[in-house]
Amino acid sequence: MSEIIIEVPAYPPSANAIWRNGKHGTYLTQQAKDFNALVHMSCRHQLPSFLSYPVEIEILLTMKDRRQRDVDNVNKVVVDALRKAKLLEDDSWKFVRRVSSEIERISDNNIGTTIIKIKKYNGDDL
Repeated sequence: MSEIIIEVPAYPPSANAIWRNGKHGTYLTQQAKDFNALVHMSCRHQLPSFLSYPVEIEILLTMKDRRQRDVDNVNKVVVDALRKAKLLEDDSWKFVRRVSSEIERISDNNIGTTIIKIKKYNGDDL
């Protein structure tokens, strides 16, 4: 398998901001739903079905501003969005063996972006 590259025209919400508690239980925030929809639209033509083998994921980020952020708070949000988009069969360790994220730059026009690179994991089987 060659590398899959998905370009998402948004910076992911923080893992701290994707769930809220309400009167009727816990729910996904609109910000998280919007990001999931963007990931789904961005990868819908990549593959016809789930990746059913271990992968490694690299997340390259362009921040829209200089606010303080924890770069590792985006990993779960991105992996969950890939699973919801049906690109990943599962987000457990059996399928997602490595995730890395990096801030590449700060945007000049206040628009954040996310580039997701997925490739087959070539490490040892467990």
